[in-house]
Amino acid sequence: MTAKTQRCEAVARVFPIGAWRSRSERGFPPALAVRSLVALVLLGAIEAAAEPVAKFTNLTPEQAQTLLALAHDYHQRDGVPESHYTSCIAPYDVQAGNAEDRQRMDEALMLVEGAVRRMGYPSYAAITDDYERLRLAKMLGEKQWMKQFRVEVGQCLDRTAVPR
Repeated sequence: MTAKTQRCEAVARVFPIGAWRSRSERGFPPALAVRSLVALVLLGAIEAAAEPVAKFTNLTPEQAQTLLALAHDYHQRDGVPESHYTSCIAPYDVQAGNAEDRQRMDEALMLVEGAVRRMGYPSYAAITDDYERLRLAKMLGEKQWMKQFRVEVGQCLDRTAVPR
């Protein structure tokens, strides 16, 4: 199964398009049109978000997207290119090659995944409500590994920032 097929199936799970229930809904109902449009926009966003994480070798795409989204949420900076965030996540890809570091990272990311699933979202990057996502990021940022992640990414972004 290709990655694009998996993304399409993920969007279909989030936005189920079922059979119509009444005669008044036959044709092309407005609700279906909105769902289809949202699904297409999300699919484009998922594909666009997958591009920067494709270069990682030890992290899964879901882990890389989660770390990238967390980095954005912990350090919201205007005018910082996506490549800076991606380069600050790169050391975690290297760390994921070490079994001991990988275990700590997996434990932290499993906590994130569990909290996100309890909120009803498929992944951290898919949380659409900014308030919920930032509240969750703040809560998770108090855990030991995430606290270290937050500090290290902030330092990395400070080093790579372009002086004005």
